[in-house]
Amino acid sequence: MNKYRENTTWDSVHWGTHCVDCYPGGCPMRVYVKDGVIVRRNPPVLCR
Repeated sequence: MNKYRENTTWDSVHWGTHCVDCYPGGCPMRVYVKDGVIVRRNPPVLCR
């Protein structure tokens, strides 16, 4: 359970984009950052 809890905590949340498999490209998504590394990303419902 501790490993799961470590993976679900983050320091900050930002907006980001990526250009892979996303038409027309650059879909915004929330990125969750912990210790300067993106640990999770959530695309908005419209881009799924």
